[in-house]
Amino acid sequence: MAALSSSIMGCGTSRNLLARRRSTHQHGSSFLEVKAAILIQKWYRRAQAKLETRRRVVWKIFQEIEYHGEQNQNKVHGFFDMLLKEFFDYENGPSSLTKKILQIQNRLSYFGENDRKLLDDEDFSENSIQIGSDYEGPAFTFPIDVNQLQSLIDAFKRKKILHAKYLFQLLNAARSVLQKHGNFNTVSTSVLHKVTICGDIHGKLDDLLMIFNKNGIPSQVNSYIFNGDFIDRGSNSVEVASIIFSCLILFPNNVFLNRGNHEDRAINIRYGFLKEIMNKYKPHTTMIMRLFDSVFKWLPIGTIIDDKVLVIHGGISNSTDLNMLANLQRQKYTSVIKPWPISEMGAHQAEYSEWSQLRDLLWSDPMSGDGCVYNVDRGAGKYFGAEVTNNFLNRNRLELVIRSHECKPEGFEYTHNGKVLTLFSASNYYALGSNKGAYGIFEGINKKISFVQFVSNAEAFKNMKVFHRVSDMERTALLSLKQMILHNEIQLMKKFKEADPTNSGSISIKDWCHVLDEVMNISLPWRHMQPMLAEMDREKEIIYESTFNEMTFADQQELNLHNILYENKDTLSTIFRVMDKDNSGSITMEEFQESIVILMENTSFYVNKDEIPDLAKSLDLNKDGMIDINEFFEAFRISRKSV
Repeated sequence: MAALSSSIMGCGTSRNLLARRRSTHQHGSSFLEVKAAILIQKWYRRAQAKLETRRRVVWKIFQEIEYHGEQNQNKVHGFFDMLLKEFFDYENGPSSLTKKILQIQNRLSYFGENDRKLLDDEDFSENSIQIGSDYEGPAFTFPIDVNQLQSLIDAFKRKKILHAKYLFQLLNAARSVLQKHGNFNTVSTSVLHKVTICGDIHGKLDDLLMIFNKNGIPSQVNSYIFNGDFIDRGSNSVEVASIIFSCLILFPNNVFLNRGNHEDRAINIRYGFLKEIMNKYKPHTTMIMRLFDSVFKWLPIGTIIDDKVLVIHGGISNSTDLNMLANLQRQKYTSVIKPWPISEMGAHQAEYSEWSQLRDLLWSDPMSGDGCVYNVDRGAGKYFGAEVTNNFLNRNRLELVIRSHECKPEGFEYTHNGKVLTLFSASNYYALGSNKGAYGIFEGINKKISFVQFVSNAEAFKNMKVFHRVSDMERTALLSLKQMILHNEIQLMKKFKEADPTNSGSISIKDWCHVLDEVMNISLPWRHMQPMLAEMDREKEIIYESTFNEMTFADQQELNLHNILYENKDTLSTIFRVMDKDNSGSITMEEFQESIVILMENTSFYVNKDEIPDLAKSLDLNKDGMIDINEFFEAFRISRKSV
């Protein structure tokens, strides 16, 4: 019995030992699992942090390149205005140089003499335009109704083009509505209850349709404010503008439009809208562009909600005077890039103040801190600080400024202690995955704004992993940046060599970053980006020639020609537009010859005059008697090569 008892106790002891071992093993296993989970979590967070850093760098590249382009555009116009003021003699009339500039200026407006007469009385008629039997696009009968609006949207979804005749009618009707509005729209939510505010759309039809899909088409119970920049950059600016103007015509008391800095003739020439019209309405480009101009100049410059919220496209400055802005003749400014018509140069300080305030309203951006300084990044408008915002709001008894004008990663952003709100409604603005779009809904009951974010290409986007989103954006951004570096290679190499007095081929990373900052004139985290742009030697110094790896042409002469062409690209583009009188996208042999003469008169470009006709014919690659802009660039490149 004792033996049995001992045996049983032994078994119990064995079981207890086994249980303890199992428990120890289980606890050890649990500990290892927890430890592994912590390590995985740390690794994931580190990876996410790196991705976020890369995303921010990519964002910075895109934004700096965008602002750099805008800055160059404004510098061109600023320089042109400087020449006019410098050489205009108000007592004796224009000098010979000024006469030449005025001729170019007049032709730059892409209006022929007959068109200009029509522009003065704004008698835009579509009677001469016939609709062929083969037309399959949307049709309008005026007054339009909601069914026609829906048909228009459906047709645009199917990639149909609105006929020029209907577009004429639509734009004329939109202008008639806008002419009845003051400089500032006024919205009362005691009547409308709520209003939806949209920022930049920039010709992205998918984004506009996404907003309507989520929030509903405008109606008498669904009011909208579209805060400028309907057009440019995107490929469907005509369609976006047509839909928005149709909504305005249908619901003039519920749809409110503000002017943006891209509703401007001078900007449209560079950022795609003119080119889009040329592609879609080639026979009627001039008149349609003129008609859009006549609509844009009548767009109100802001909207005030419940006497408390100001909605404007860009921003304010320390001199913004709402009373002055409310009383200016906004229709004078087809473009706010140049201050006033040439006939009014000499002019009065009041006019200059009026123009500069309007430009500030369309071009300015908020900044951290206080103060108000020139917006050097855009080349127009101001940077305004929190103190400027507070003073402006207090002076005008307002509570909030809502603006657009800047792409934001989340589609919206508060600054200045919640007193400035930026809304941006074009998703994937820089590249797929670069940003969300957003719109705001202001509800009158609680006086609060709720936000709806979206990505228009959601199906393609949701299947893309975060790493791939960043990688694709990174590749796109770096390609753009490398192209800019290549275009500045001569200047960069000069500065690199100055920082390398021993001609070792290497410089410190500090000097390398300093040179890029100085020459490129864009603020980027160069040190962080160095592994993607240049190689290091064993002493951890930058082999500066590697900055241009995989970006040079095989032949050094071709590289130099490319740089020359790039430096003169904007001038060439402008002259091409001047010579392309009907905006057909091509110039005749005679026009080409004339353009060569103008180039020789105004640049170092030279070709023997007797050789110009033969050169023109040899550059007509398809022998159709016309030269397009690519052939025009090639003409400049070849002629420089022959010098």
